[in-house]
Amino acid sequence: MTKKILFLSRTPAIFSYYKTTIEELCLRGNMVEICFLNNDDLLDNGSRYYFDINAEKKEIIIEDVKLNLKKFVLISESKNLKFGIYSTRNDIWIRLIGVIRELITRSSYLRRNEDSVYSIRQKKYLENYLSRYFKFISSLNYLLKLKLFIKILQLINNIIHKSNQINKFLKIKNPDVLVVTPANLSSRVKNFSSETDYLNSAKKLKIPTVVPVLSWDNLTTKGLMHHSPTITLTWNKIHSQEAFRIHNINESKVIITGSPFFDKWFDKSLKESNKKDFFIQAKLDFNKPYVLYLGSSKTVSQTESKIVLNLFEKLKNNNIQLLIRPHAANFSQFDDLKNTIPLYPKEGGLPDNDISKQIFFNSMKFSIATVGINNSAMIDSLVNLTPCITIIDENHHKSQSNAPHFQHLKSYGLIYEVKNSSECTDLIKQLIEKGESDNNQQQKKQFIKDFIRPYGFEKSAGYISARLIELIGEGFTVDKIKEKLILDRAKHNLFLDSPDQKLIFKKIASFFHTYR
Repeated sequence: MTKKILFLSRTPAIFSYYKTTIEELCLRGNMVEICFLNNDDLLDNGSRYYFDINAEKKEIIIEDVKLNLKKFVLISESKNLKFGIYSTRNDIWIRLIGVIRELITRSSYLRRNEDSVYSIRQKKYLENYLSRYFKFISSLNYLLKLKLFIKILQLINNIIHKSNQINKFLKIKNPDVLVVTPANLSSRVKNFSSETDYLNSAKKLKIPTVVPVLSWDNLTTKGLMHHSPTITLTWNKIHSQEAFRIHNINESKVIITGSPFFDKWFDKSLKESNKKDFFIQAKLDFNKPYVLYLGSSKTVSQTESKIVLNLFEKLKNNNIQLLIRPHAANFSQFDDLKNTIPLYPKEGGLPDNDISKQIFFNSMKFSIATVGINNSAMIDSLVNLTPCITIIDENHHKSQSNAPHFQHLKSYGLIYEVKNSSECTDLIKQLIEKGESDNNQQQKKQFIKDFIRPYGFEKSAGYISARLIELIGEGFTVDKIKEKLILDRAKHNLFLDSPDQKLIFKKIASFFHTYR
Protein backbone atom coordinates (compact mmCIF):
# COMPACT_ATOMS: atom_id res chain seq x y z
CA MET A 1 0.00 0.00 0.00
CA THR A 2 1.44 3.37 -1.05
CA LYS A 3 2.43 5.59 1.85
CA LYS A 4 3.11 9.31 2.16
CA ILE A 5 6.48 9.63 3.85
CA LEU A 6 8.02 12.88 5.09
CA PHE A 7 11.79 12.75 5.57
CA LEU A 8 13.56 15.54 7.52
CA SER A 9 17.32 15.94 7.13
CA ARG A 10 19.68 18.81 7.94
CA THR A 11 21.40 19.25 4.59
CA PRO A 12 21.72 17.71 1.09
CA ALA A 13 25.37 16.98 1.96
CA ILE A 14 24.35 13.97 4.09
CA PHE A 15 21.93 12.51 1.54
CA SER A 16 24.28 9.60 0.82
CA TYR A 17 23.83 8.34 4.41
CA TYR A 18 20.25 7.29 3.66
CA LYS A 19 20.25 7.27 -0.16
CA THR A 20 19.43 3.56 -0.56
CA THR A 21 16.51 3.87 1.87
CA ILE A 22 15.00 6.68 -0.21
CA GLU A 23 15.57 4.76 -3.45
CA GLU A 24 13.84 1.66 -2.07
CA LEU A 25 10.87 3.66 -0.75
CA CYS A 26 10.39 5.25 -4.17
CA LEU A 27 10.86 1.98 -6.05
CA ARG A 28 8.07 0.49 -3.96
CA GLY A 29 5.70 3.25 -5.09
CA ASN A 30 5.64 5.41 -1.96
CA MET A 31 5.35 9.19 -2.14
CA VAL A 32 8.47 10.58 -0.46
CA GLU A 33 9.24 14.21 0.33
CA ILE A 34 12.66 15.09 1.75
CA CYS A 35 12.70 18.45 3.51
CA PHE A 36 16.07 20.01 4.36
CA LEU A 37 16.87 22.71 6.90
CA ASN A 38 18.78 24.48 4.14
CA ASN A 39 18.99 23.87 0.42
CA ASP A 40 22.58 25.06 -0.10
CA ASP A 41 25.55 23.73 1.86
CA LEU A 42 29.18 24.66 1.15
CA LEU A 43 31.63 22.32 2.89
CA ASP A 44 35.08 23.22 4.18
CA ASN A 45 36.76 21.41 1.27
CA GLY A 46 34.91 23.47 -1.36
CA SER A 47 32.26 20.88 -2.22
CA ARG A 48 28.85 22.46 -2.61
CA TYR A 49 25.58 20.53 -2.25
CA TYR A 50 22.45 22.39 -3.26
CA PHE A 51 19.15 22.47 -5.12
CA ASP A 52 17.17 25.35 -6.58
CA ILE A 53 14.13 25.74 -4.38
CA ASN A 54 12.24 27.49 -7.19
CA ALA A 55 13.01 24.99 -9.95
CA GLU A 56 10.10 23.15 -11.53
CA LYS A 57 12.03 19.88 -11.25
CA LYS A 58 14.53 20.10 -8.41
CA GLU A 59 17.89 18.30 -8.50
CA ILE A 60 20.40 17.83 -5.71
CA ILE A 61 23.66 18.94 -7.31
CA ILE A 62 27.27 18.53 -6.22
CA GLU A 63 29.82 21.01 -7.48
CA ASP A 64 33.53 20.46 -6.88
CA VAL A 65 35.85 22.08 -9.36
CA LYS A 66 38.89 20.46 -7.77
CA LEU A 67 37.49 17.01 -8.63
CA ASN A 68 36.30 18.17 -12.05
CA LEU A 69 32.74 17.92 -10.77
CA LYS A 70 31.41 21.13 -12.25
CA LYS A 71 27.85 19.89 -11.94
CA PHE A 72 27.03 16.36 -10.83
CA VAL A 73 23.37 15.50 -10.24
CA LEU A 74 23.14 13.32 -7.15
CA ILE A 75 19.40 12.71 -7.46
CA SER A 76 16.41 14.36 -9.15
CA GLU A 77 12.79 14.82 -8.25
CA SER A 78 10.42 12.29 -9.78
CA LYS A 79 6.82 11.21 -9.60
CA ASN A 80 7.55 9.62 -6.21
CA LEU A 81 10.19 11.99 -4.85
CA LYS A 82 10.02 15.70 -3.98
CA PHE A 83 12.35 18.10 -2.17
CA GLY A 84 11.41 20.91 0.18
CA ILE A 85 12.48 22.97 3.18
CA TYR A 86 11.65 22.76 6.88
CA SER A 87 12.52 25.37 9.46
CA THR A 88 13.95 25.30 12.94
CA ARG A 89 11.78 26.16 15.91
CA ASN A 90 11.66 29.91 16.44
CA ASP A 91 9.71 31.12 19.45
CA ILE A 92 10.26 32.52 22.94
CA TRP A 93 11.11 29.08 24.34
CA ILE A 94 14.20 28.15 22.32
CA ARG A 95 16.79 29.72 24.62
CA LEU A 96 15.38 27.95 27.67
CA ILE A 97 14.87 24.64 25.87
CA GLY A 98 18.37 24.78 24.42
CA VAL A 99 19.94 25.27 27.85
CA ILE A 100 17.81 22.53 29.44
CA ARG A 101 18.61 19.98 26.73
CA GLU A 102 22.34 20.69 26.77
CA LEU A 103 22.35 20.39 30.58
CA ILE A 104 20.66 16.99 30.26
CA THR A 105 23.19 15.95 27.62
CA ARG A 106 26.06 17.16 29.81
CA SER A 107 24.66 15.06 32.63
CA SER A 108 24.73 12.00 30.37
CA TYR A 109 28.44 12.48 29.62
CA LEU A 110 29.18 12.93 33.32
CA ARG A 111 27.21 9.86 34.38
CA ARG A 112 29.08 7.82 31.75
CA ASN A 113 32.38 9.16 33.14
CA GLU A 114 33.35 9.94 29.60
CA ASP A 115 36.36 12.18 29.13
CA SER A 116 36.58 12.12 25.34
CA VAL A 117 37.07 14.87 22.77
CA TYR A 118 33.33 14.64 22.11
CA SER A 119 32.50 15.31 25.76
CA ILE A 120 34.85 18.31 25.70
CA ARG A 121 33.14 19.62 22.55
CA GLN A 122 29.67 19.37 24.09
CA LYS A 123 30.92 21.11 27.24
CA LYS A 124 32.02 24.06 25.09
CA TYR A 125 28.55 24.28 23.53
CA LEU A 126 27.02 24.44 26.99
CA GLU A 127 29.54 26.98 28.26
CA ASN A 128 28.62 29.27 25.38
CA TYR A 129 24.94 28.96 26.30
CA LEU A 130 25.56 29.73 29.95
CA SER A 131 28.35 32.27 29.58
CA ARG A 132 26.11 35.04 30.95
CA TYR A 133 25.42 33.15 34.14
CA PHE A 134 28.32 30.82 34.93
CA LYS A 135 32.03 31.36 34.43
CA PHE A 136 32.85 27.70 35.06
CA ILE A 137 30.47 24.95 33.99
CA SER A 138 32.23 22.57 36.41
CA SER A 139 30.40 24.36 39.23
CA LEU A 140 27.23 22.67 37.96
CA ASN A 141 28.71 19.15 37.89
CA TYR A 142 27.37 18.20 41.30
CA LEU A 143 23.80 19.10 40.34
CA LEU A 144 24.11 17.40 36.95
CA LYS A 145 24.94 14.11 38.62
CA LEU A 146 21.76 14.20 40.71
CA LYS A 147 18.95 12.10 39.21
CA LEU A 148 16.29 14.31 40.80
CA PHE A 149 17.73 17.45 39.19
CA ILE A 150 17.79 15.80 35.75
CA LYS A 151 14.24 14.50 36.18
CA ILE A 152 13.11 18.06 36.90
CA LEU A 153 14.87 19.30 33.75
CA GLN A 154 13.29 16.52 31.69
CA LEU A 155 9.86 17.37 33.11
CA ILE A 156 10.28 21.03 32.12
CA ASN A 157 11.42 19.99 28.64
CA ASN A 158 8.35 17.78 28.23
CA ILE A 159 5.75 20.29 29.45
CA ILE A 160 7.01 23.32 27.52
CA HIS A 161 4.50 24.27 24.86
CA LYS A 162 4.93 22.50 21.54
CA SER A 163 5.82 24.68 18.59
CA ASN A 164 2.73 26.04 16.79
CA GLN A 165 4.89 26.57 13.72
CA ILE A 166 5.93 22.87 13.65
CA ASN A 167 2.40 21.66 14.40
CA LYS A 168 1.12 23.68 11.45
CA PHE A 169 3.87 22.37 9.15
CA LEU A 170 3.06 18.74 9.99
CA LYS A 171 -0.68 19.26 9.62
CA ILE A 172 -0.16 20.69 6.13
CA LYS A 173 2.18 17.85 5.09
CA ASN A 174 -0.03 15.22 6.78
CA PRO A 175 2.37 12.27 6.29
CA ASP A 176 1.64 8.64 7.11
CA VAL A 177 5.15 8.44 8.60
CA LEU A 178 7.67 11.07 9.72
CA VAL A 179 11.34 10.08 9.40
CA VAL A 180 13.94 12.31 11.09
CA THR A 181 17.71 11.92 10.83
CA PRO A 182 19.72 12.84 12.75
CA ALA A 183 17.53 13.67 15.72
CA ASN A 184 20.13 14.25 18.42
CA LEU A 185 22.44 17.06 17.33
CA SER A 186 23.44 19.46 20.07
CA SER A 187 22.04 22.98 20.11
CA ARG A 188 24.38 25.94 20.04
CA VAL A 189 23.89 29.67 20.44
CA LYS A 190 22.25 30.90 17.21
CA ASN A 191 21.99 27.28 15.98
CA PHE A 192 19.06 25.67 17.77
CA SER A 193 18.53 21.98 17.04
CA SER A 194 14.79 21.37 16.72
CA GLU A 195 14.49 18.00 14.94
CA THR A 196 13.45 16.45 18.25
CA ASP A 197 10.60 19.01 18.42
CA TYR A 198 9.21 17.54 15.21
CA LEU A 199 9.14 14.12 16.90
CA ASN A 200 7.30 15.63 19.86
CA SER A 201 4.70 17.40 17.71
CA ALA A 202 4.19 14.31 15.54
CA LYS A 203 3.40 12.28 18.65
CA LYS A 204 0.69 14.77 19.61
CA LEU A 205 -0.74 14.59 16.08
CA LYS A 206 -0.62 10.75 16.19
CA ILE A 207 1.85 10.54 13.29
CA PRO A 208 4.19 7.53 13.67
CA THR A 209 7.86 8.49 13.70
CA VAL A 210 11.10 6.77 12.72
CA VAL A 211 14.69 7.76 13.51
CA PRO A 212 17.36 5.86 11.55
CA VAL A 213 20.79 6.11 13.18
CA LEU A 214 22.83 8.22 10.78
CA SER A 215 26.43 7.16 11.39
CA TRP A 216 28.63 4.74 13.36
CA ASP A 217 29.32 7.29 16.14
CA ASN A 218 26.04 9.21 16.13
CA LEU A 219 24.64 7.77 19.36
CA THR A 220 27.79 8.29 21.46
CA THR A 221 29.36 11.53 20.20
CA LYS A 222 26.41 13.89 19.73
CA GLY A 223 23.54 15.05 21.94
CA LEU A 224 20.63 13.06 23.36
CA MET A 225 17.32 12.20 21.76
CA HIS A 226 15.10 14.25 24.05
CA HIS A 227 11.89 12.82 22.56
CA SER A 228 11.78 9.16 21.54
CA PRO A 229 10.36 8.12 18.16
CA THR A 230 7.89 5.31 17.56
CA ILE A 231 10.79 3.22 16.31
CA THR A 232 14.56 3.65 16.14
CA LEU A 233 16.47 1.91 13.35
CA THR A 234 20.01 0.93 14.34
CA TRP A 235 22.88 -0.58 12.37
CA ASN A 236 23.74 -3.37 14.81
CA LYS A 237 23.50 -4.72 18.36
CA ILE A 238 26.07 -2.22 19.63
CA HIS A 239 23.89 0.67 18.42
CA SER A 240 20.82 -0.92 20.01
CA GLN A 241 22.60 -1.16 23.36
CA GLU A 242 23.72 2.48 23.07
CA ALA A 243 20.18 3.61 22.24
CA PHE A 244 18.96 2.04 25.47
CA ARG A 245 21.92 2.85 27.73
CA ILE A 246 22.54 6.44 26.62
CA HIS A 247 19.25 7.66 25.14
CA ASN A 248 16.88 5.65 27.34
CA ILE A 249 15.06 4.28 24.29
CA ASN A 250 13.18 1.14 25.22
CA GLU A 251 14.74 -1.93 23.61
CA SER A 252 11.31 -3.01 22.40
CA LYS A 253 11.23 0.15 20.23
CA VAL A 254 14.54 -0.56 18.47
CA ILE A 255 15.08 -2.64 15.32
CA ILE A 256 18.40 -3.51 13.69
CA THR A 257 18.59 -2.85 9.94
CA GLY A 258 22.29 -2.72 9.03
CA SER A 259 23.93 0.37 7.55
CA PRO A 260 22.38 2.06 4.49
CA PHE A 261 25.50 4.27 4.33
CA PHE A 262 27.71 1.29 3.47
CA ASP A 263 25.32 -0.24 0.93
CA LYS A 264 27.42 1.42 -1.80
CA TRP A 265 30.24 -1.13 -1.39
CA PHE A 266 27.90 -4.02 -2.24
CA ASP A 267 27.15 -2.63 -5.70
CA LYS A 268 28.32 -5.45 -7.99
CA SER A 269 28.94 -3.01 -10.84
CA LEU A 270 31.74 -1.37 -8.82
CA LYS A 271 35.06 -2.68 -10.13
CA GLU A 272 38.69 -1.64 -9.83
CA SER A 273 39.64 0.70 -12.67
CA ASN A 274 43.00 0.73 -14.49
CA LYS A 275 45.70 0.53 -11.83
CA LYS A 276 48.34 2.37 -13.83
CA ASP A 277 45.97 5.24 -14.56
CA PHE A 278 45.16 5.52 -10.86
CA PHE A 279 48.84 5.70 -9.89
CA ILE A 280 49.34 8.49 -12.41
CA GLN A 281 46.33 10.44 -11.11
CA ALA A 282 47.47 9.99 -7.49
CA LYS A 283 51.08 10.93 -8.41
CA LEU A 284 52.47 7.60 -7.25
CA ASP A 285 55.30 5.48 -8.61
CA PHE A 286 53.70 2.45 -10.27
CA ASN A 287 56.72 0.27 -9.43
CA LYS A 288 56.47 0.72 -5.65
CA PRO A 289 53.75 -0.37 -3.19
CA TYR A 290 51.90 2.25 -1.17
CA VAL A 291 49.98 2.63 2.09
CA LEU A 292 46.83 4.78 2.35
CA TYR A 293 46.64 7.16 5.31
CA LEU A 294 43.05 7.97 6.35
CA GLY A 295 42.77 11.46 7.81
CA SER A 296 40.54 12.15 10.83
CA SER A 297 38.17 15.00 11.66
CA LYS A 298 39.24 18.16 13.50
CA THR A 299 37.55 16.90 16.65
CA VAL A 300 39.73 13.79 16.65
CA SER A 301 43.02 15.42 15.69
CA GLN A 302 44.60 18.58 14.32
CA THR A 303 48.16 17.29 14.63
CA GLU A 304 48.18 14.22 12.39
CA SER A 305 50.76 15.78 10.09
CA LYS A 306 53.52 14.97 12.62
CA ILE A 307 52.53 11.30 12.68
CA VAL A 308 52.16 11.19 8.90
CA LEU A 309 55.56 12.78 8.22
CA ASN A 310 57.27 10.35 10.58
CA LEU A 311 55.51 7.40 8.94
CA PHE A 312 56.38 8.71 5.48
CA GLU A 313 60.09 8.80 6.33
CA LYS A 314 60.07 5.28 7.79
CA LEU A 315 58.21 3.87 4.77
CA LYS A 316 60.40 5.74 2.30
CA ASN A 317 63.51 4.11 3.81
CA ASN A 318 61.88 0.76 2.98
CA ASN A 319 60.92 1.72 -0.58
CA ILE A 320 57.22 2.02 0.31
CA GLN A 321 55.08 5.02 -0.65
CA LEU A 322 52.46 6.87 1.40
CA LEU A 323 49.25 8.37 0.02
CA ILE A 324 47.10 10.64 2.18
CA ARG A 325 43.32 10.74 1.94
CA PRO A 326 42.45 13.76 4.13
CA HIS A 327 39.18 14.22 5.96
CA ALA A 328 37.01 16.68 4.03
CA ALA A 329 36.65 18.93 7.09
CA ASN A 330 40.31 18.69 8.16
CA PHE A 331 42.47 18.73 5.03
CA SER A 332 44.34 21.96 5.85
CA GLN A 333 46.40 20.21 8.56
CA PHE A 334 48.40 18.63 5.72
CA ASP A 335 49.16 21.89 3.89
CA ASP A 336 52.84 21.73 4.88
CA LEU A 337 53.12 18.19 3.48
CA LYS A 338 51.35 18.49 0.13
CA ASN A 339 54.60 19.15 -1.76
CA THR A 340 56.25 16.14 -0.10
CA ILE A 341 53.52 13.51 0.18
CA PRO A 342 50.73 13.07 -2.39
CA LEU A 343 47.18 13.83 -1.21
CA TYR A 344 44.33 12.32 -3.22
CA PRO A 345 41.80 13.84 -3.35
CA LYS A 346 43.66 16.91 -2.07
CA GLU A 347 40.71 18.13 -0.01
CA GLY A 348 39.12 14.76 0.70
CA GLY A 349 35.38 14.23 0.23
CA LEU A 350 32.52 11.79 0.72
CA PRO A 351 32.32 8.80 -1.64
CA ASP A 352 28.78 9.82 -2.57
CA ASN A 353 28.99 10.01 -6.37
CA ASP A 354 30.45 7.81 -9.11
CA ILE A 355 33.76 9.69 -9.35
CA SER A 356 34.55 10.08 -5.64
CA LYS A 357 33.37 6.54 -4.88
CA GLN A 358 35.64 5.08 -7.56
CA ILE A 359 38.63 7.08 -6.29
CA PHE A 360 38.14 5.86 -2.72
CA PHE A 361 37.54 2.28 -3.87
CA ASN A 362 40.73 2.24 -5.95
CA SER A 363 42.68 3.91 -3.14
CA MET A 364 41.82 1.07 -0.77
CA LYS A 365 41.99 -1.83 -3.21
CA PHE A 366 45.40 -0.93 -4.66
CA SER A 367 47.00 -0.20 -1.26
CA ILE A 368 48.89 -2.62 0.95
CA ALA A 369 46.95 -1.37 3.97
CA THR A 370 45.20 1.67 5.40
CA VAL A 371 46.43 3.56 8.48
CA GLY A 372 44.64 6.07 10.71
CA ILE A 373 43.86 7.39 14.18
CA ASN A 374 40.06 7.10 14.44
CA ASN A 375 37.60 7.58 11.57
CA SER A 376 34.73 5.86 9.78
CA ALA A 377 36.95 5.24 6.73
CA MET A 378 38.43 2.39 8.76
CA ILE A 379 35.07 0.64 8.41
CA ASP A 380 35.19 1.24 4.65
CA SER A 381 38.60 -0.44 4.68
CA LEU A 382 37.35 -3.49 6.58
CA VAL A 383 34.26 -3.82 4.37
CA ASN A 384 36.53 -3.85 1.32
CA LEU A 385 38.78 -6.46 2.99
CA THR A 386 41.80 -4.14 3.07
CA PRO A 387 44.11 -4.49 6.12
CA CYS A 388 43.62 -1.59 8.53
CA ILE A 389 46.11 -0.28 11.09
CA THR A 390 45.66 2.24 13.89
CA ILE A 391 48.54 4.01 15.58
CA ILE A 392 47.68 4.19 19.27
CA ASP A 393 49.16 7.54 20.18
CA GLU A 394 49.26 8.96 23.72
CA ASN A 395 48.50 12.44 22.37
CA HIS A 396 45.18 11.12 21.03
CA HIS A 397 44.10 9.36 24.21
CA LYS A 398 40.83 11.32 24.40
CA SER A 399 39.91 10.47 20.80
CA GLN A 400 40.96 6.80 20.92
CA SER A 401 40.94 5.10 24.33
CA ASN A 402 38.19 7.42 25.62
CA ALA A 403 35.97 7.18 22.52
CA PRO A 404 33.36 4.40 22.99
CA HIS A 405 32.55 3.93 19.29
CA PHE A 406 36.23 3.47 18.43
CA GLN A 407 36.69 0.99 21.28
CA HIS A 408 33.69 -0.99 20.00
CA LEU A 409 35.26 -1.15 16.54
CA LYS A 410 38.59 -2.28 17.98
CA SER A 411 36.86 -4.97 20.05
CA TYR A 412 36.32 -7.03 16.90
CA GLY A 413 40.09 -7.59 16.81
CA LEU A 414 40.38 -6.79 13.11
CA ILE A 415 42.26 -3.50 13.30
CA TYR A 416 45.99 -3.94 13.79
CA GLU A 417 47.27 -1.82 16.68
CA VAL A 418 50.78 -0.34 16.72
CA LYS A 419 52.42 2.17 19.05
CA ASN A 420 54.51 4.17 16.60
CA SER A 421 55.62 4.59 12.99
CA SER A 422 58.45 2.06 13.32
CA GLU A 423 56.06 -0.69 14.46
CA CYS A 424 53.65 0.34 11.71
CA THR A 425 56.36 0.06 9.05
CA ASP A 426 57.43 -3.38 10.31
CA LEU A 427 53.83 -4.59 10.16
CA ILE A 428 53.39 -3.24 6.63
CA LYS A 429 56.55 -5.07 5.52
CA GLN A 430 55.07 -8.29 6.93
CA LEU A 431 51.82 -7.70 5.04
CA ILE A 432 53.77 -7.18 1.82
CA GLU A 433 55.68 -10.43 2.36
CA LYS A 434 52.94 -12.69 3.71
CA GLY A 435 49.58 -10.93 3.29
CA GLU A 436 46.70 -11.60 5.66
CA SER A 437 45.62 -15.03 6.80
CA ASP A 438 42.47 -16.66 5.42
CA ASN A 439 41.11 -16.67 8.96
CA ASN A 440 41.47 -12.89 9.15
CA GLN A 441 39.54 -12.49 5.91
CA GLN A 442 36.78 -14.72 7.26
CA GLN A 443 36.63 -12.68 10.47
CA LYS A 444 36.16 -9.53 8.39
CA LYS A 445 33.23 -11.12 6.61
CA GLN A 446 31.70 -11.98 9.97
CA PHE A 447 32.26 -8.36 11.07
CA ILE A 448 30.43 -7.15 7.95
CA LYS A 449 27.51 -9.40 8.82
CA ASP A 450 27.43 -8.27 12.45
CA PHE A 451 28.08 -4.57 11.94
CA ILE A 452 26.83 -3.69 8.44
CA ARG A 453 24.59 -6.36 6.89
CA PRO A 454 22.82 -8.48 9.51
CA TYR A 455 20.32 -9.87 6.99
CA GLY A 456 22.94 -11.19 4.59
CA PHE A 457 25.26 -9.72 1.99
CA GLU A 458 22.55 -9.79 -0.68
CA LYS A 459 19.91 -7.82 1.23
CA SER A 460 20.61 -4.10 1.46
CA ALA A 461 20.12 -2.19 4.67
CA GLY A 462 18.28 0.42 2.60
CA TYR A 463 15.68 -2.20 1.62
CA ILE A 464 15.20 -3.36 5.23
CA SER A 465 14.89 0.24 6.46
CA ALA A 466 12.40 1.16 3.73
CA ARG A 467 10.21 -1.85 4.43
CA LEU A 468 10.16 -1.12 8.16
CA ILE A 469 9.16 2.49 7.51
CA GLU A 470 6.31 1.22 5.32
CA LEU A 471 5.14 -1.25 7.96
CA ILE A 472 5.04 1.45 10.64
CA GLY A 473 2.94 3.53 8.24
CA GLU A 474 0.60 0.58 7.72
CA GLY A 475 -0.10 0.44 11.44
CA PHE A 476 1.99 -2.60 12.38
CA THR A 477 3.20 -2.66 15.95
CA VAL A 478 6.91 -2.97 16.61
CA ASP A 479 6.41 -6.50 17.97
CA LYS A 480 4.66 -7.61 14.78
CA ILE A 481 7.42 -6.08 12.67
CA LYS A 482 10.05 -7.93 14.69
CA GLU A 483 8.18 -11.19 14.13
CA LYS A 484 8.29 -10.55 10.41
CA LEU A 485 12.04 -9.95 10.60
CA ILE A 486 12.67 -13.13 12.61
CA LEU A 487 10.72 -15.17 10.11
CA ASP A 488 12.36 -13.42 7.18
CA ARG A 489 15.74 -14.44 8.57
CA ALA A 490 14.42 -17.99 8.56
CA LYS A 491 14.25 -17.62 4.73
CA HIS A 492 10.50 -17.00 4.60
CA ASN A 493 10.09 -13.90 2.44
CA LEU A 494 7.31 -12.52 4.58
CA PHE A 495 7.81 -8.95 3.48
CA LEU A 496 5.65 -9.98 0.56
CA ASP A 497 1.90 -9.54 1.03
CA SER A 498 0.52 -12.47 -0.96
CA PRO A 499 -2.32 -14.53 0.62
CA ASP A 500 -0.07 -17.60 0.88
CA GLN A 501 2.61 -15.66 2.71
CA LYS A 502 0.05 -14.19 5.09
CA LEU A 503 -1.21 -17.69 5.94
CA ILE A 504 2.32 -18.93 6.57
CA PHE A 505 3.02 -15.87 8.69
CA LYS A 506 -0.11 -16.41 10.78
CA LYS A 507 0.75 -20.04 11.52
CA ILE A 508 4.42 -19.47 12.33
CA ALA A 509 3.64 -16.36 14.37
CA SER A 510 1.19 -18.41 16.43
CA PHE A 511 3.93 -20.98 17.06
CA PHE A 512 6.37 -18.18 17.91
CA HIS A 513 3.98 -16.68 20.49
CA THR A 514 3.37 -20.07 22.08
CA TYR A 515 7.00 -21.15 22.48
CA ARG A 516 9.10 -18.00 22.71
